Amino acid sequence: MLHHPLRPIQRVSLLATAALAIGIFLLPTATAGAHLTRSLESNVSEESATGTLQEPSSEIPAESPTSEASAESRREQRRKQHEERRERRQRLRAGRERSAETGCSVTLKATPSLLTADGQLSLAGTLSCPEASSAAAQTVTLYQMLARSGGFYEAATTTTEANGTFQFSPTSLVVNSTFYVSADGAQSETTNVKVAPHVTIATPLAGTQLPVASDRARRADASPNSADTVTFTGTVIPANAGTRVALQREDGHGAWARIASGTVGTEGEYSIAHTFYRPGRANIRVIVHGHGLDLNAVSTPVTYQIARKHNRRVTIQASADPIASGTALTISGAVLGAAVQPLTLLAQTGNGPFVKVAETVSSGNEYSFSVSPLESTHYRVTSATASSTILAEVVEPLPGEVTPTS
Repeated sequence: MLHHPLRPIQRVSLLATAALAIGIFLLPTATAGAHLTRSLESNVSEESATGTLQEPSSEIPAESPTSEASAESRREQRRKQHEERRERRQRLRAGRERSAETGCSVTLKATPSLLTADGQLSLAGTLSCPEASSAAAQTVTLYQMLARSGGFYEAATTTTEANGTFQFSPTSLVVNSTFYVSADGAQSETTNVKVAPHVTIATPLAGTQLPVASDRARRADASPNSADTVTFTGTVIPANAGTRVALQREDGHGAWARIASGTVGTEGEYSIAHTFYRPGRANIRVIVHGHGLDLNAVSTPVTYQIARKHNRRVTIQASADPIASGTALTISGAVLGAAVQPLTLLAQTGNGPFVKVAETVSSGNEYSFSVSPLESTHYRVTSATASSTILAEVVEPLPGEVTPTS
Protein backbone atom coordinates (compact mmCIF):
# COMPACT_ATOMS: atom_id res chain seq x y z
CA MET A 1 0.00 0.00 0.00
CA LEU A 2 1.30 3.43 -0.97
CA HIS A 3 1.33 6.44 1.41
CA HIS A 4 0.85 9.95 0.08
CA PRO A 5 3.46 12.32 1.49
CA LEU A 6 0.96 15.23 1.96
CA ARG A 7 -1.61 13.42 4.08
CA PRO A 8 0.03 14.03 7.50
CA ILE A 9 0.34 17.69 6.65
CA GLN A 10 -3.36 17.85 5.70
CA ARG A 11 -4.33 16.24 9.02
CA VAL A 12 -2.29 18.80 10.94
CA SER A 13 -3.84 21.61 8.91
CA LEU A 14 -7.34 20.38 9.56
CA LEU A 15 -6.71 20.13 13.32
CA ALA A 16 -5.30 23.65 13.39
CA THR A 17 -8.28 25.03 11.49
CA ALA A 18 -10.72 23.36 13.91
CA ALA A 19 -8.85 24.73 16.92
CA LEU A 20 -8.88 28.22 15.42
CA ALA A 21 -12.65 28.04 14.77
CA ILE A 22 -13.33 26.94 18.35
CA GLY A 23 -11.20 29.77 19.67
CA ILE A 24 -12.99 32.35 17.53
CA PHE A 25 -16.38 31.03 18.73
CA LEU A 26 -15.45 31.14 22.41
CA LEU A 27 -13.75 34.52 22.27
CA PRO A 28 -16.98 36.67 22.29
CA THR A 29 -18.41 34.56 25.09
CA ALA A 30 -15.34 34.95 27.20
CA THR A 31 -15.17 38.67 26.40
CA ALA A 32 -18.82 39.13 27.26
CA GLY A 33 -18.29 37.23 30.53
CA ALA A 34 -15.43 39.49 31.40
CA HIS A 35 -17.50 42.58 30.66
CA LEU A 36 -20.41 41.18 32.72
CA THR A 37 -18.07 40.42 35.65
CA ARG A 38 -16.66 43.97 35.55
CA SER A 39 -20.21 45.41 35.30
CA LEU A 40 -21.44 43.42 38.30
CA GLU A 41 -18.37 44.37 40.29
CA SER A 42 -18.95 48.02 39.40
CA ASN A 43 -22.63 47.77 40.42
CA VAL A 44 -21.76 46.15 43.74
CA SER A 45 -19.19 48.83 44.39
CA GLU A 46 -21.69 51.62 43.66
CA GLU A 47 -24.40 50.03 45.82
CA SER A 48 -21.97 49.54 48.65
CA ALA A 49 -21.20 53.23 48.53
CA THR A 50 -24.77 54.49 48.29
CA GLY A 51 -26.98 51.99 50.14
CA THR A 52 -27.99 48.42 50.71
CA LEU A 53 -27.42 46.02 47.90
CA GLN A 54 -30.72 45.07 46.27
CA GLU A 55 -31.40 41.47 45.40
CA PRO A 56 -32.46 40.81 41.79
CA SER A 57 -36.23 40.87 41.41
CA SER A 58 -38.35 38.78 39.08
CA GLU A 59 -41.52 40.85 39.72
CA ILE A 60 -43.35 42.61 36.90
CA PRO A 61 -42.39 46.31 36.72
CA ALA A 62 -44.72 48.48 38.79
CA GLU A 63 -47.64 50.10 36.98
CA SER A 64 -48.31 53.80 37.02
CA PRO A 65 -50.07 55.09 40.19
CA THR A 66 -53.29 55.69 38.27
CA SER A 67 -53.50 52.19 36.72
CA GLU A 68 -52.36 50.58 39.98
CA ALA A 69 -55.10 52.40 41.92
CA SER A 70 -57.64 51.43 39.28
CA ALA A 71 -56.63 47.76 39.49
CA GLU A 72 -56.79 47.88 43.29
CA SER A 73 -60.25 49.44 43.08
CA ARG A 74 -61.44 46.65 40.75
CA ARG A 75 -60.00 44.00 43.07
CA GLU A 76 -61.74 45.60 46.04
CA GLN A 77 -65.02 45.77 44.14
CA ARG A 78 -64.77 42.09 43.16
CA ARG A 79 -63.97 41.19 46.77
CA LYS A 80 -67.01 43.05 48.06
CA GLN A 81 -69.26 41.47 45.45
CA HIS A 82 -67.93 38.03 46.41
CA GLU A 83 -68.63 38.73 50.07
CA GLU A 84 -72.12 39.99 49.27
CA ARG A 85 -72.92 36.87 47.26
CA ARG A 86 -71.57 34.66 50.06
CA GLU A 87 -73.60 36.49 52.69
CA ARG A 88 -76.69 36.30 50.49
CA ARG A 89 -76.28 32.55 50.08
CA GLN A 90 -75.89 32.21 53.82
CA ARG A 91 -79.05 34.23 54.44
CA LEU A 92 -80.94 32.15 51.91
CA ARG A 93 -79.77 28.91 53.51
CA ALA A 94 -80.59 30.17 56.99
CA GLY A 95 -83.96 31.43 55.75
CA ARG A 96 -84.87 28.09 54.23
CA GLU A 97 -83.89 26.29 57.43
CA ARG A 98 -85.88 28.73 59.57
CA SER A 99 -88.84 28.60 57.17
CA ALA A 100 -88.83 24.80 57.36
CA GLU A 101 -88.92 25.01 61.14
CA THR A 102 -91.71 27.59 61.41
CA GLY A 103 -93.67 26.62 58.27
CA CYS A 104 -94.10 30.36 57.46
CA SER A 105 -94.10 31.85 53.95
CA VAL A 106 -94.05 35.42 52.69
CA THR A 107 -95.14 37.07 49.43
CA LEU A 108 -94.22 40.40 47.80
CA LYS A 109 -95.90 42.31 44.96
CA ALA A 110 -94.89 45.60 43.31
CA THR A 111 -97.56 48.06 42.14
CA PRO A 112 -97.02 49.22 39.49
CA SER A 113 -94.28 47.11 37.96
CA LEU A 114 -93.63 49.90 35.45
CA LEU A 115 -93.65 53.48 36.72
CA THR A 116 -92.25 56.88 35.85
CA ALA A 117 -89.29 58.27 37.75
CA ASP A 118 -91.49 60.51 39.91
CA GLY A 119 -94.21 57.89 40.40
CA GLN A 120 -95.30 56.30 43.66
CA LEU A 121 -94.33 52.66 44.15
CA SER A 122 -96.05 50.30 46.55
CA LEU A 123 -94.44 47.05 47.70
CA ALA A 124 -96.93 44.98 49.66
CA GLY A 125 -97.16 41.40 50.84
CA THR A 126 -98.34 38.96 53.46
CA LEU A 127 -96.58 36.76 55.99
CA SER A 128 -98.48 33.48 56.48
CA CYS A 129 -97.78 31.01 59.29
CA PRO A 130 -99.50 27.79 60.49
CA GLU A 131 -100.58 29.73 63.56
CA ALA A 132 -102.11 33.02 62.41
CA SER A 133 -101.00 34.81 65.56
CA SER A 134 -97.38 34.02 64.78
CA ALA A 135 -97.54 36.26 61.68
CA ALA A 136 -98.40 39.40 63.70
CA ALA A 137 -95.84 42.03 64.74
CA GLN A 138 -93.02 40.34 62.84
CA THR A 139 -90.11 42.34 61.42
CA VAL A 140 -90.02 42.39 57.61
CA THR A 141 -86.76 43.36 55.88
CA LEU A 142 -86.80 44.69 52.32
CA TYR A 143 -83.77 44.01 50.11
CA GLN A 144 -83.11 45.92 46.90
CA MET A 145 -80.71 45.47 43.99
CA LEU A 146 -80.20 48.29 41.50
CA ALA A 147 -79.81 47.37 37.84
CA ARG A 148 -76.18 46.56 36.95
CA SER A 149 -75.08 46.89 40.59
CA GLY A 150 -74.50 43.17 41.14
CA GLY A 151 -75.74 42.80 44.71
CA PHE A 152 -78.65 43.23 47.12
CA TYR A 153 -78.57 45.58 50.08
CA GLU A 154 -80.95 46.15 52.98
CA ALA A 155 -83.27 48.96 51.94
CA ALA A 156 -85.89 49.21 54.72
CA THR A 157 -87.70 47.39 57.50
CA THR A 158 -91.28 47.39 58.73
CA THR A 159 -93.60 45.35 60.98
CA THR A 160 -96.49 43.12 59.96
CA GLU A 161 -100.07 43.93 60.91
CA ALA A 162 -102.20 41.56 63.00
CA ASN A 163 -103.20 39.66 59.87
CA GLY A 164 -99.60 39.38 58.61
CA THR A 165 -99.83 42.06 55.91
CA PHE A 166 -97.17 44.73 55.40
CA GLN A 167 -96.29 47.51 52.95
CA PHE A 168 -93.32 49.59 51.80
CA SER A 169 -93.51 52.82 49.79
CA PRO A 170 -90.04 53.59 48.41
CA THR A 171 -89.54 57.14 47.18
CA SER A 172 -87.34 58.58 44.44
CA LEU A 173 -86.97 55.32 42.54
CA VAL A 174 -85.16 56.29 39.33
CA VAL A 175 -83.38 53.05 38.38
CA ASN A 176 -84.70 49.61 37.42
CA SER A 177 -84.64 47.52 40.60
CA THR A 178 -85.25 44.03 41.97
CA PHE A 179 -86.76 43.49 45.43
CA TYR A 180 -87.41 40.67 47.88
CA VAL A 181 -88.33 40.49 51.58
CA SER A 182 -87.55 38.19 54.47
CA ALA A 183 -89.61 37.75 57.64
CA ASP A 184 -89.58 35.19 60.47
CA GLY A 185 -87.17 33.00 58.52
CA ALA A 186 -89.24 33.04 55.33
CA GLN A 187 -88.14 34.70 52.11
CA SER A 188 -90.22 35.89 49.17
CA GLU A 189 -89.60 35.49 45.48
CA THR A 190 -87.95 38.47 43.78
CA THR A 191 -90.07 41.09 42.00
CA ASN A 192 -88.80 43.46 39.29
CA VAL A 193 -89.72 47.12 38.84
CA LYS A 194 -88.85 49.02 35.68
CA VAL A 195 -88.57 52.80 35.76
CA ALA A 196 -89.28 55.06 32.79
CA PRO A 197 -88.00 58.67 32.69
CA HIS A 198 -90.41 61.47 33.63
CA VAL A 199 -90.70 64.09 30.89
CA THR A 200 -92.34 67.50 31.20
CA ILE A 201 -92.97 70.50 28.97
CA ALA A 202 -92.45 73.69 31.00
CA THR A 203 -92.73 76.37 28.32
CA PRO A 204 -94.61 77.63 26.41
CA LEU A 205 -97.57 77.29 28.78
CA ALA A 206 -100.55 75.29 27.62
CA GLY A 207 -102.95 77.27 25.46
CA THR A 208 -100.34 79.84 24.47
CA GLN A 209 -100.88 81.36 21.05
CA LEU A 210 -97.84 80.47 18.95
CA PRO A 211 -96.81 82.29 15.76
CA VAL A 212 -96.85 80.96 12.21
CA ALA A 213 -93.86 81.70 9.98
CA SER A 214 -94.46 84.39 7.37
CA ASP A 215 -95.53 83.49 3.83
CA ARG A 216 -92.29 84.97 2.55
CA ALA A 217 -90.18 82.67 4.73
CA ARG A 218 -92.32 79.72 3.70
CA ARG A 219 -92.01 80.44 -0.04
CA ALA A 220 -88.26 80.99 0.24
CA ASP A 221 -87.86 77.89 2.38
CA ALA A 222 -85.30 79.87 4.33
CA SER A 223 -84.40 79.96 7.97
CA PRO A 224 -87.25 81.67 9.81
CA ASN A 225 -86.90 84.89 11.72
CA SER A 226 -86.25 84.57 15.43
CA ALA A 227 -89.65 86.13 16.09
CA ASP A 228 -91.30 83.16 14.34
CA THR A 229 -89.30 80.49 16.19
CA VAL A 230 -90.78 78.86 19.28
CA THR A 231 -88.51 77.34 21.92
CA PHE A 232 -89.88 74.45 23.97
CA THR A 233 -88.19 73.75 27.31
CA GLY A 234 -88.68 71.13 29.99
CA THR A 235 -86.97 68.50 32.09
CA VAL A 236 -86.20 64.79 32.04
CA ILE A 237 -85.85 62.84 35.31
CA PRO A 238 -83.47 61.17 35.88
CA ALA A 239 -80.98 63.43 34.15
CA ASN A 240 -79.07 61.43 31.55
CA ALA A 241 -76.94 63.96 29.70
CA GLY A 242 -76.77 63.46 25.94
CA THR A 243 -80.01 61.47 25.64
CA ARG A 244 -81.99 62.39 22.53
CA VAL A 245 -85.43 63.98 22.90
CA ALA A 246 -87.88 64.59 20.07
CA LEU A 247 -90.67 67.14 19.70
CA GLN A 248 -93.78 65.58 18.15
CA ARG A 249 -97.05 66.98 16.76
CA GLU A 250 -100.25 64.99 16.42
CA ASP A 251 -101.76 64.87 12.95
CA GLY A 252 -105.43 64.73 12.07
CA HIS A 253 -105.47 60.91 12.25
CA GLY A 254 -104.12 60.57 15.78
CA ALA A 255 -100.56 59.69 14.70
CA TRP A 256 -97.52 61.50 16.08
CA ALA A 257 -94.79 62.88 13.81
CA ARG A 258 -91.39 64.23 14.81
CA ILE A 259 -90.98 67.93 14.00
CA ALA A 260 -87.75 68.76 15.89
CA SER A 261 -85.21 67.24 18.27
CA GLY A 262 -82.67 68.09 20.94
CA THR A 263 -80.54 66.57 23.71
CA VAL A 264 -80.78 66.39 27.49
CA GLY A 265 -78.35 68.59 29.44
CA THR A 266 -76.36 67.80 32.57
CA GLU A 267 -79.20 68.92 34.86
CA GLY A 268 -81.88 67.05 32.92
CA GLU A 269 -83.00 70.14 31.01
CA TYR A 270 -83.70 70.33 27.29
CA SER A 271 -84.44 73.07 24.77
CA ILE A 272 -85.96 72.45 21.33
CA ALA A 273 -86.54 75.21 18.77
CA HIS A 274 -89.17 74.86 16.05
CA THR A 275 -90.97 77.04 13.53
CA PHE A 276 -94.60 76.32 12.68
CA TYR A 277 -95.84 76.69 9.10
CA ARG A 278 -99.30 75.23 9.61
CA PRO A 279 -101.85 77.22 11.66
CA GLY A 280 -104.61 75.79 13.82
CA ARG A 281 -104.76 73.73 16.98
CA ALA A 282 -101.60 71.77 17.77
CA ASN A 283 -101.16 68.91 20.22
CA ILE A 284 -97.48 68.73 21.16
CA ARG A 285 -95.51 66.23 23.21
CA VAL A 286 -91.87 65.34 23.89
CA ILE A 287 -90.52 61.79 23.72
CA VAL A 288 -87.28 60.52 25.27
CA HIS A 289 -85.53 57.72 23.43
CA GLY A 290 -84.06 55.26 25.96
CA HIS A 291 -81.00 53.09 25.45
CA GLY A 292 -79.97 49.84 27.11
CA LEU A 293 -82.03 49.36 30.26
CA ASP A 294 -83.72 52.76 29.84
CA LEU A 295 -87.25 52.91 28.45
CA ASN A 296 -88.84 55.33 26.02
CA ALA A 297 -91.09 57.86 27.74
CA VAL A 298 -93.40 60.64 26.59
CA SER A 299 -94.67 63.80 28.23
CA THR A 300 -98.33 64.65 28.72
CA PRO A 301 -99.54 66.23 25.44
CA VAL A 302 -100.01 70.01 25.57
CA THR A 303 -102.41 71.92 23.33
CA TYR A 304 -101.46 75.21 21.64
CA GLN A 305 -103.10 77.52 19.13
CA ILE A 306 -100.98 78.33 16.07
CA ALA A 307 -102.05 81.65 14.50
CA ARG A 308 -100.73 84.68 12.71
CA LYS A 309 -99.76 87.34 15.21
CA HIS A 310 -100.98 90.31 13.17
CA ASN A 311 -104.50 88.79 13.04
CA ARG A 312 -104.80 88.68 16.84
CA ARG A 313 -104.77 91.76 19.04
CA VAL A 314 -105.75 89.73 22.10
CA THR A 315 -103.56 86.85 23.30
CA ILE A 316 -104.71 84.07 25.62
CA GLN A 317 -103.03 81.34 27.67
CA ALA A 318 -103.82 79.04 30.61
CA SER A 319 -101.84 78.52 33.81
CA ALA A 320 -102.02 74.72 33.42
CA ASP A 321 -103.27 72.01 31.09
CA PRO A 322 -104.69 69.53 31.82
CA ILE A 323 -106.26 70.11 35.24
CA ALA A 324 -108.45 68.09 37.59
CA SER A 325 -112.17 68.84 37.71
CA GLY A 326 -112.93 71.89 39.85
CA THR A 327 -109.28 73.04 40.07
CA ALA A 328 -108.70 76.80 39.99
CA LEU A 329 -107.39 77.95 36.60
CA THR A 330 -105.99 81.34 35.56
CA ILE A 331 -106.59 82.55 32.02
CA SER A 332 -104.41 85.50 31.11
CA GLY A 333 -102.99 87.42 28.18
CA ALA A 334 -102.29 90.83 26.69
CA VAL A 335 -104.31 93.37 24.69
CA LEU A 336 -102.91 95.72 22.06
CA GLY A 337 -104.16 99.29 22.07
CA ALA A 338 -105.40 101.33 24.99
CA ALA A 339 -104.02 100.60 28.45
CA VAL A 340 -107.52 100.14 29.88
CA GLN A 341 -110.08 98.07 27.98
CA PRO A 342 -113.16 96.13 29.06
CA LEU A 343 -112.78 92.42 28.27
CA THR A 344 -115.18 89.48 28.22
CA LEU A 345 -114.39 85.81 28.81
CA LEU A 346 -116.48 83.40 26.74
CA ALA A 347 -116.67 79.65 27.35
CA GLN A 348 -117.93 76.68 25.36
CA THR A 349 -118.53 73.14 26.63
CA GLY A 350 -119.25 70.24 24.31
CA ASN A 351 -120.89 71.35 21.06
CA GLY A 352 -122.80 74.21 22.69
CA PRO A 353 -122.40 77.93 21.91
CA PHE A 354 -119.91 80.31 23.51
CA VAL A 355 -121.46 82.06 26.51
CA LYS A 356 -120.20 84.91 28.67
CA VAL A 357 -118.78 83.69 32.00
CA ALA A 358 -116.82 86.70 33.30
CA GLU A 359 -115.82 90.30 32.64
CA THR A 360 -112.80 92.37 33.62
CA VAL A 361 -110.77 95.45 32.68
CA SER A 362 -107.23 95.23 31.35
CA SER A 363 -104.40 96.67 33.41
CA GLY A 364 -101.32 97.89 31.62
CA ASN A 365 -102.36 95.99 28.48
CA GLU A 366 -102.61 92.77 30.52
CA TYR A 367 -105.57 90.87 31.92
CA SER A 368 -106.44 87.69 33.85
CA PHE A 369 -109.54 85.66 34.71
CA SER A 370 -109.92 82.98 37.39
CA VAL A 371 -112.22 80.03 36.67
CA SER A 372 -112.77 76.48 37.98
CA PRO A 373 -114.13 74.36 35.10
CA LEU A 374 -115.76 71.03 35.86
CA GLU A 375 -115.27 69.63 32.36
CA SER A 376 -113.13 70.26 29.29
CA THR A 377 -113.88 73.75 28.00
CA HIS A 378 -112.98 76.11 25.15
CA TYR A 379 -112.30 79.73 26.12
CA ARG A 380 -112.06 82.96 24.16
CA VAL A 381 -111.47 86.55 25.27
CA THR A 382 -112.93 89.51 23.37
CA SER A 383 -112.49 93.27 23.51
CA ALA A 384 -114.57 95.92 21.82
CA THR A 385 -112.60 95.50 18.58
CA ALA A 386 -110.76 92.17 18.69
CA SER A 387 -110.95 88.55 19.77
CA SER A 388 -108.37 86.01 20.91
CA THR A 389 -107.88 82.56 19.47
CA ILE A 390 -109.79 79.67 21.04
CA LEU A 391 -108.08 78.13 24.04
CA ALA A 392 -108.78 74.43 24.64
CA GLU A 393 -108.53 73.41 28.30
CA VAL A 394 -108.58 69.70 29.11
CA VAL A 395 -110.28 68.83 32.42
CA GLU A 396 -109.73 65.35 33.82
CA PRO A 397 -112.44 63.85 36.06
CA LEU A 398 -111.68 63.04 39.67
CA PRO A 399 -111.26 59.35 40.60
CA GLY A 400 -114.65 57.65 40.53
CA GLU A 401 -116.25 60.61 38.79
CA VAL A 402 -118.12 60.15 35.51
CA THR A 403 -117.13 62.48 32.68
CA PRO A 404 -120.10 64.71 31.69
CA THR A 405 -121.49 64.20 28.20
CA SER A 406 -123.18 66.82 26.08
